[in-house]
Amino acid sequence: MAEPTAVLALQPIPILKGEINLKQWKRAVRQHATYFGILEHIETNLVLPEDATHIQKVTFTRSRVHAHMLLTSTIAPVEAQLEAAGWDDEDDSPHTLGSLIVKNIHKVSENSVTQLFRQFMNLKLEQGMLLRDFNAKFHRLLNRLAELDLVMPEKAKILMILEAVKTRYPEWHRSPLLDLPFSFNSFCGVHPERTLDRRCQTQNPASGQE
Repeated sequence: MAEPTAVLALQPIPILKGEINLKQWKRAVRQHATYFGILEHIETNLVLPEDATHIQKVTFTRSRVHAHMLLTSTIAPVEAQLEAAGWDDEDDSPHTLGSLIVKNIHKVSENSVTQLFRQFMNLKLEQGMLLRDFNAKFHRLLNRLAELDLVMPEKAKILMILEAVKTRYPEWHRSPLLDLPFSFNSFCGVHPERTLDRRCQTQNPASGQE
């Protein structure tokens, strides 16, 4: 009687936390990419030949997207580091992202937490910055700090966002909501976040001004 064949399952790619598990992350990514035949998209700047057939183009695009997804689906905790290093999240090149990760990921330290907190505290709605972009950056930094076990109190979040937009929208500081037992999510639901969205929708797209 033949021995049953053992089936080896691919282990999930771990969430990249920094240099602390970079080695394990790279090994898992390489295993997955090799198994699916897309490793070349990560390790080299693969280019589609000009004379490629339709089938080849479809295969190339799917493999490129798959490789990019292998990376982006596991790097949320280090996105702030990568953006600081020049990562453009609209760049869909898996090779560019993979190279950036290997070159720039460092162990999360108290110093990096301090730098991230300082960046959050100094966040302002600068001249020419879209409200939509400010809103996204505010919440991205807030979530990153929470991932590092630095959770902001509810009212502190409200005060931070009001202070950051004070120069352009001083009337928000006169909001009676600050005197109520309000949660940050409820505050965003009725005041800044939706207000940001509405103001963004009414801006002049041609001028880029609010």
